[in-house]
Amino acid sequence: MRRAALIAPALTLLATALAPGAASQEPRRGLAPQRLAVTLRNAKGQPWVGAKLHLYATPGVDAMVAGKTWQRSVECGARGRVRVELPTRAPFMAWAIEELKDGRYRTSQLLQNQRGDTPLQLRAGPLRSRLRVRIQGLKAWQDEAPMSVYVHIGAGIPQKTRLVMDKDGNCELPPFPGTHCQLRVHGKSGLLLLAQDIEAQQSQAQKTEQHQSSKVLALQLLAPRHMRILIQASSQDREIQDLVVEAGASPNLFPSPLAWRPIPFTRNGQQIDLRLPLSNAQSKRCSLRIRAKNYGWYYYLLSGARLPTEPLPKQSPPRLRVHLQPETIMRGKVLIDAQTPAAGAQLLVLDTDIRRTQVLEVDAKGRFELRNIEARRAQRFVLWLSDAQRLRFSESARQLVEPLAILHVARGTQKGQELPDLRLDQLVRLSLRVFSADGRPARHAQVAISEHIKLSGIYRPLFFETDRRGRVDLLVPRLSSIEIGAAYGASAAGSQISTEKLGEAGTAELSISLPRSLRIRGQVVDSKGRALAGARVYASPLARDAIPYSRLLRHLSKNISTSDARGYFDIPLPSPNHRYLVIATLQHGKRALRSAPVQLEVEGKSIDDVKLSIPTPPTAAKKAKAKN
Repeated sequence: MRRAALIAPALTLLATALAPGAASQEPRRGLAPQRLAVTLRNAKGQPWVGAKLHLYATPGVDAMVAGKTWQRSVECGARGRVRVELPTRAPFMAWAIEELKDGRYRTSQLLQNQRGDTPLQLRAGPLRSRLRVRIQGLKAWQDEAPMSVYVHIGAGIPQKTRLVMDKDGNCELPPFPGTHCQLRVHGKSGLLLLAQDIEAQQSQAQKTEQHQSSKVLALQLLAPRHMRILIQASSQDREIQDLVVEAGASPNLFPSPLAWRPIPFTRNGQQIDLRLPLSNAQSKRCSLRIRAKNYGWYYYLLSGARLPTEPLPKQSPPRLRVHLQPETIMRGKVLIDAQTPAAGAQLLVLDTDIRRTQVLEVDAKGRFELRNIEARRAQRFVLWLSDAQRLRFSESARQLVEPLAILHVARGTQKGQELPDLRLDQLVRLSLRVFSADGRPARHAQVAISEHIKLSGIYRPLFFETDRRGRVDLLVPRLSSIEIGAAYGASAAGSQISTEKLGEAGTAELSISLPRSLRIRGQVVDSKGRALAGARVYASPLARDAIPYSRLLRHLSKNISTSDARGYFDIPLPSPNHRYLVIATLQHGKRALRSAPVQLEVEGKSIDDVKLSIPTPPTAAKKAKAKN
């Protein structure tokens, strides 16, 4: 959490100061607002009066580069329609809720990765009752008191909700969209004691008096189970000093620092005897990290289900052999030009192997020191320059949009290696113009840019917006090549440019002409031919006909549609001459139903009247009738 608090303001400053048009007042993607139209309907298709619409920014690099995360709450009007202005053009999530006086509520589905260029339709779900939770077994974890209880609603909502728990472990869940939420209980050290998926309670009663007492769901905290393990640590030196062993308390392999807790151990020579307490969340797997003085961190994933636990004293505990290597320390400089240091800057360092980010301070002489997080294997780092408002370099250098350098640290790198200087003046100016299908400049078109380098699966493009003339000026580093994608309305296209072949003060000009927008329209029905509302329809190009730069264009063009009340959908296509696979999915309780895939060949024309059939399972009443 502390690292996220440092990174988010840094990326905010990076987007504000380095984005194109910093000196002008031209609107940019991520900063220019967008208008959104939302229609809310109840189960009968009538206007959903009394509902409240909630909008959230989709978390991730796009939201951080856009400037900030945000949320909006708007009351629905009498006609079931809402018009709201969003602060950015970044993707967002939406859901609606109606709370009754007796404590019951209705919510819609949770729509994720939406954009303001498409109107939204939200439909009310069934009536639900509030749910109370009683957490039992707190006395066994008195050393972790006071505890914190959080509810994570859906997948990826940026703000989790903290619940108030009394001394007996009772707390009430807030209304949430969809059918499930996750309840997490943390100890004061950050140890994750419980991670439980909870299903929404559907209301079946008719009288108001029956809803005054909410249903109570009992959740049990397991008493600490102790897992015994022997660690044999060795190194090039004879003695290992200041050894630290910590246990990970998160279900993730590499959780945040608050989720690590030190483990007491007894030492016999170079052999360490651990007694590791396990919680509910660690019953299947647990993370260990080991560090000694002048050595880097070493991470291990242990399987709690396979390792012996008490009471099994006769069995020999498993052994974990650790060979410690000296920590890798690399030093470098950040220079504005050949002689001026970038004093006071910050570097964001992304370790692409374990996907961890550091924030490095640059001293008055422009020097920084990069310590290898894990010395066992080769690593690759990506460096961003942040906090650019405190730097005094030319206005053109403020438009830096890509990483300064990509460093590859080979295994066995010697301590104290000097890195090449990072020069801000060795940049390439790229003037990009985007034209629509009719040859006119694409005003406020979305532009994405990313380096064409494999970063162990990490792909983080940055986004901008063209001005009124369809132009955007970017400064890019001298990497091997740059991928650029542009989208305007429903059209999208991509290109690639090599920056190594340009001169020292090279300027590249690039034009992207967007194709004519085509669409796939149709209807989603069930097995009896009845229209299905709220189904998600996807159109993806076939693998053997992959669209060039499709990975980049996926961030710009939305090939997803949601069926309306009559089951109709409308999907824009980014490329006019490819074969697509169209699939419809529908959430039915815990199950995700899907239609049979339909292969369509688009040859310069839009396709209408596509029928997708989703076989829906029989209801409980029909099952009982068939059984009798």
